[in-house]
Amino acid sequence: MARVKQTAARHPPTIGEPMGPGGRRIVGTQFVRKTKASTSGGIKTTTRYRPGTRALREIRKYQASTKPVLPRAPFVRLVREVAQEVRPDFRFTKKCLVLLQEAAEGHVVEVIQDAYACARHARRVTLMPKDLLLAQRIRGERSRPWTGAPTAVDAALNRRIRGGERV
Repeated sequence: MARVKQTAARHPPTIGEPMGPGGRRIVGTQFVRKTKASTSGGIKTTTRYRPGTRALREIRKYQASTKPVLPRAPFVRLVREVAQEVRPDFRFTKKCLVLLQEAAEGHVVEVIQDAYACARHARRVTLMPKDLLLAQRIRGERSRPWTGAPTAVDAALNRRIRGGERV
């Protein structure tokens, strides 16, 4: 004869039954999750997605959009700060800043794609800092980042990272 699992009957809370925060009844060791009520009047529970589902949804969202990924204001501040290091009287038009931002984002995307190729070559799925360094080194951008005098860009970035103190 087949075994059939029987569910326990629901009983209203009794006096002295343990209650969780916000008046929620404790069922076993978990709280009954309550969120905002839906339009039909029932209780709407939060949805838990499998690992990677939200990441894939985010990837599709950014691939479909044409807006810049980097926020405009911080990027403009960084560009102006680097330009001040090179020459104090630089001025930028709005169109120039938009083009600089698009070029910077395109460059970052290319470097990350190359870094993922390096990670796949190492038979890994996770991107690591050493993959980014290897991708930059192969591209010839920073063959030896630890040698030579720092450039104006390096000095500006180091100051920003260290909270404004001179490097």
